[in-house]
Amino acid sequence: MQVKLTRSTPLTSHADWIDPCRIRKIKCDEARPGCQRCIGTGRKCDGYGDTDSVTKQTLIIRERPLITRALNHDLGVELSLHAFDYYRGHVSHQVGDTIDSDFWGDLVLRLAPTDAAIRHAISAISLMYAEKTKDTRDICPNYRPAILEYNKAILAVRSWPLATESRVKPLLVCLLFVCIEFMLGHEHQNAAKMHILQGRRLLANIKDRKTPETDIIRQYLAPIYLRVAYVGNDRVEVPRHLLQMTTAPLKFASLADARCVLYYLVDIGFTLIYKVKSCRSKGANEEVSDTEEHTLQSRYKHLTRELANWRHAFEAYLAFSDLDGLDTRTAKLLTQRHCLMIVFLDSMISGSDYVCDRNGLCDLSIATDCATFVVNYDNDNMQGPSFTFESEVVGPVYWIAAKCRQPLIRRRALGLLYEREKTNRVESLTMVRHTIAMATRVIEIEEEGLEISRGTKLIQDYPNKYEIISREESCEWAESFLTDQKEQWPVLWDLGSHCSDVPTKLARITAVREQKELAEGLARGWPRERLIWPYGITKERRVLSVVVKKHTADDLWLDKMSKLFQPLEVAGCYLKHRMVMAPLTRFRAEDNYVPTDMMKEYYTQRASVPGTLLISEGTQISERTLGIRNVPGIWSPAQIAAWREITDAVHAKGSYIWCQLWVLGRASNPTLRSELGLDILGPSPIASSPDHPLPREMSEAEIQEVIEDYRIAARNAIEAGFDGVEIQGGGGYLPDQFLQDVTNKRTDRWGGSIENRARFPLEVVKATAQEIGSSKVAMRLSPWSDFIGMGMDDPIPTFTYIVQQLRSLNIGFLDLIEARIRGNDDADCGGDNDVSFAVHAWGKEAPVMISGGFNGESAQKAVDETYKDYKLAIVFGRHWTSNPDLPFRIKAKIPLAKYDRSTFYTPKSSKGYDDWAFSDEFLASVATILTAK
Repeated sequence: MQVKLTRSTPLTSHADWIDPCRIRKIKCDEARPGCQRCIGTGRKCDGYGDTDSVTKQTLIIRERPLITRALNHDLGVELSLHAFDYYRGHVSHQVGDTIDSDFWGDLVLRLAPTDAAIRHAISAISLMYAEKTKDTRDICPNYRPAILEYNKAILAVRSWPLATESRVKPLLVCLLFVCIEFMLGHEHQNAAKMHILQGRRLLANIKDRKTPETDIIRQYLAPIYLRVAYVGNDRVEVPRHLLQMTTAPLKFASLADARCVLYYLVDIGFTLIYKVKSCRSKGANEEVSDTEEHTLQSRYKHLTRELANWRHAFEAYLAFSDLDGLDTRTAKLLTQRHCLMIVFLDSMISGSDYVCDRNGLCDLSIATDCATFVVNYDNDNMQGPSFTFESEVVGPVYWIAAKCRQPLIRRRALGLLYEREKTNRVESLTMVRHTIAMATRVIEIEEEGLEISRGTKLIQDYPNKYEIISREESCEWAESFLTDQKEQWPVLWDLGSHCSDVPTKLARITAVREQKELAEGLARGWPRERLIWPYGITKERRVLSVVVKKHTADDLWLDKMSKLFQPLEVAGCYLKHRMVMAPLTRFRAEDNYVPTDMMKEYYTQRASVPGTLLISEGTQISERTLGIRNVPGIWSPAQIAAWREITDAVHAKGSYIWCQLWVLGRASNPTLRSELGLDILGPSPIASSPDHPLPREMSEAEIQEVIEDYRIAARNAIEAGFDGVEIQGGGGYLPDQFLQDVTNKRTDRWGGSIENRARFPLEVVKATAQEIGSSKVAMRLSPWSDFIGMGMDDPIPTFTYIVQQLRSLNIGFLDLIEARIRGNDDADCGGDNDVSFAVHAWGKEAPVMISGGFNGESAQKAVDETYKDYKLAIVFGRHWTSNPDLPFRIKAKIPLAKYDRSTFYTPKSSKGYDDWAFSDEFLASVATILTAK
């Protein structure tokens, strides 16, 4: 839009953000940094449009000669000129307050003409700031022009000489880059952290040669990210001016401002947790709309993204600030709050320790720092900040100790909290008070979904000192103490004071899913109140469960638990232990390949320990690939419906099940293939044994048909309720036959080189991944097996290649069979060889499974020692046929029942199939849970 002015009207200043045309005496309100000075509007007037570049630059130079001469030489584009103008006239007055005007409006502008990197950087900030201040609050602003300027700044820095005498310019560029990366968001966090570290090194190098310029830059590097953290017990009113801001400032004016926004964001997070929990509870009994679920997921992602965007806020503050000891402790406390908030949200909503790892609480540093603050804090000598230091720290640290899903962090936090050598005040009543307050708040959000109380008063009257000597004394004291304070803690009595009271619907649902932990408790002799913790008992008991002495807490929390019994995320399945049921062929399907009721009972029994992953028996993918009788299929509606009943029953137990897709190839039953009028097919005409018919070499068309059958079978498996599919790529079956040179002598693109021989199994994986997603696909391999005529002279190069290719496809997991297994028998197929080469080729970032005649002891050694740095799970086969509660038995060290090999392959017989007994200890634990409900 243009507005015509009279000659007497004075020209507007740059601060008004209207560029004048000297010839027509008009002004334009399109003069934002993205404006191209009307070049693209089609105007033909003097001063716009077709004016040659020399004239245009001359007009500009008259207005701002110094900076333009530099920009004209180094940048040469109107966008950069205009962005710098916008910075000089607007951003420099807005990005800081009055105190900062000497920095943004003087020092930065004074240094800009001397260096292209500085000019490009402030142009990028200007472009992003203008985009953020638009009336439309887009979630994804258009930062493309700013990124171009940012890249130019980086290139300019790379052109600097290796040695420079300037101390100010590098430090200023670090600051400007941090500002840019802050505004770009969480994807640039690593770059921001790198520049923060570089700035710290620069400051360290000039420590004895400070100048006014370096000092003011240091002061600005400190609070550049100050934003969010965790929450305490008090409610803080968020200042109106902070809530009404349309864009986040590059810094907060004070720690108080940062703390206010922190509380505001955390309360949003707690509300979101409540809504997600309510939605899940509702979903167990009635259908949740896709819109509702999508909205919650979007809000969750947006909140975690916002938290992640400020990941290094407090690290920057501590790195560059020149605060006194008090404010430094406060800032460090807020740093820990931020990390705790991330892990709290992820644990409550996703339940995934993998997510927590990704967000930065995978090591012990945060828990260590938090707990060290508690044990070293001297109440008499410290003038506390505006909020009570102890009340802010104790609750979150105890939350880590009692609630964290990562045992290493949990044990570390508890160990530091209870170190008597460092302090005698760890178990004072003041500590208990704040612990109870924090535990109450966590419980309200996590399990009952009650709205957080905004005005609950802390209890003020306690004895001076009380040593909690044992768990029993802790319960006795705290219960009587809370009973005397009912009026001040009314929420603790909402559900009554006895276990017999009817718990909430969510508590009942969750208790069923947690029966593994509860069942183990009975075997360990836990008192009854512990057996139904934390979902089936009243609030008083659950609050008290947080206040536990180290030497009386159960070793399920504190001892060095084997990783075999620790959680593991596998492609969206959150396993509560690392024992996986192998695919076991049992011949119990109908003659039409439909799963039977007996199979449903069999799988349901073996899913009874919640959080268990089952891999189904090999399942035939289509009629034309049939190779064996009474083995289930996955191609017909009847088969899909029968499998759906099985998967639903497994999921109802809180466990997971994947479908193994099986094509026998040359190992097919010749009688069955003959009855069906089908040839036995393989990659090459090489028989599996002297008494087995010679297979016919598959044509190109037949290969493509089988790949398509795999794709359809994967889709059917997901429709049947499976959590994913595993391709049987080992055992001497069709994919394995293509892969190994002993069975593949082809000379076309499907044989010969390693790459060609691996083509068929990889194409199968790609087809199924395209249909259902790569994370829902897995592959089983047996490098050393000589079953049914397999066994390469040197399998390592071939299998290393295919493992690396599978990893690049981002499949859900890799399943490897050790050399000591031949089919369903123990054997010595590989001598001293093992699958470690394949595990190393796969890497440490994704789950890998190994099977091979493991027992409880050897499985623990594998996960804790041999492959301790890998996300390893152990696959058990034959032992699971006779021990439906196998994970419970191994954890509780209950002897395993001996399997009956004679019943492995008896078609449609229940003997030795679904008639194996659960251990008495497991049955007793289930009875306890039902009684508690």
